[in-house]
Amino acid sequence: MSLEPAEWCDILKVLHHTYEIWSPGLDRQSYYHYIRRQMNHPWSRRNYTFLIYRDGPGLVASCKLYRLQLSARGRLYRFAGVGAVYTQPDSRGMGYAQKMLTELIDRSRSEGADGMLLFTDIGPQFYERFGFRPLGCSEFFVNLPGGDNLKCEPGAFPEVDSLRALEPRVCPVELAHIPLLDRHYRRWLRGRPFGVARSEQYWSFKLGREIFLHANSQWSWPRMELVTVDDESGASGYALIEYSAKTLRALEIAGPFQARVNLWRNIFSLALKRGARRIRAWEGLLPDFAHNLKMSPREWGCPMILPLVHAVETWTEYSPCPILELDHL
Repeated sequence: MSLEPAEWCDILKVLHHTYEIWSPGLDRQSYYHYIRRQMNHPWSRRNYTFLIYRDGPGLVASCKLYRLQLSARGRLYRFAGVGAVYTQPDSRGMGYAQKMLTELIDRSRSEGADGMLLFTDIGPQFYERFGFRPLGCSEFFVNLPGGDNLKCEPGAFPEVDSLRALEPRVCPVELAHIPLLDRHYRRWLRGRPFGVARSEQYWSFKLGREIFLHANSQWSWPRMELVTVDDESGASGYALIEYSAKTLRALEIAGPFQARVNLWRNIFSLALKRGARRIRAWEGLLPDFAHNLKMSPREWGCPMILPLVHAVETWTEYSPCPILELDHL
């Protein structure tokens, strides 16, 4: 049995099966192009490997491996990110995924990784066998009743009557925004318990993928939008949002405290102006000033880590989980 980088002909064999479950609204040829486009991105050529697991000559399982750096209080940690774990239909029930992951963990440890990160949609039980630990998988909603008056849930936001007068600065995200995003994100990350350290190439990889899907998906794939604030006190920052089906999703919000307050005010204002019924976000974006919002368990994209060094052991103790949605693998 062997775990090895895949050739494109092997990848196509995998994609033939995964199209039905993982294609984000693309036709089959666009799905193949989408994967190849990701693999050929400058960031990917150094940090992304499509791996296959063979039993003799047969391809039985596959996964994607990402080389990431996570930052915690100014220190960088090397992480192996795992995604798209898949067993070929005629090879299931034989323990191949377990053997593949065991080998991948051993390899990551021997190559000096400080930890491993993955996101699961099937529940944590399978990955807990290997030592992965859940980081927290909750989200919150703010219901916004329709009509002339915006009445948020208790404690959701102060001074809601003044939101109508705001004129949020919002525009579709473009690759040209990356220097601004990167500057604010780096400054904001210094104060976080931990998070993914991003380069401008990483930003390009992530945002380029979203832009491609908006342009090519047959679903109503929302365009990612950028909200910015910048006042005389220096409270500047950004929010990344999506709007679809009467739901405004906040993907990430970065900036000092007052900037985050102002960004949330603008997000609420946008939700009101667009007739949204609710605002939705992962737990890491819980507003600093909101104390009564209820958290709900999330059934997809649940982050888990496998600590490989002692310094990472305590990361599972942080609540809410600081991992952001844009970093989903």
